[in-house]
Amino acid sequence: MKTIFAASLALLALIGCGSGSSSLAEYEERFQEAEAKGRQVVETAQKEAAPLLKGVDRNNERALRAVYPKIIPVFENARKGLESIVADMKAVTPPEGLAAFHEKLVAAYEAQAKSEGAFIEALKDGDQKALRSAMSAGVKKALDARKAADIALAEAGYDPVAFEKDSKFVKGKS
Repeated sequence: MKTIFAASLALLALIGCGSGSSSLAEYEERFQEAEAKGRQVVETAQKEAAPLLKGVDRNNERALRAVYPKIIPVFENARKGLESIVADMKAVTPPEGLAAFHEKLVAAYEAQAKSEGAFIEALKDGDQKALRSAMSAGVKKALDARKAADIALAEAGYDPVAFEKDSKFVKGKS
């Protein structure tokens, strides 16, 4: 169960852009601001979840189910944070040449917000199989969408590896 929570929280770290911009420098700055906001969402969720999970036997399904009602608000708040970032991203006008990248990145975060909803519903139902399924589907969707965004970034002439490393738009390949 700890792995499921950790993986879900880690997915929240995949956060993108802020509000309206058009130059590459402004776009990059908005992206970095939103990443910081995303890190804050994750850190807050981790701080809230840790005491709720302390001492819980991860091999005891009954003990885990007892924690679910307490942990649901943590994930609901995280989902709201993610949805807020998605709304901010939608308000951004990407610079010329990055529209496809931006569209695919927004789609990745929208998919993640939806998968967080499925995860929360599985927690409410106390369904271990649905939890694993929601987590697995969410991870796959997020990774697939991020890969599509990286491809679009490369097609726009930017280095996805450099971008992943420093959140900077670097022309060419590393």
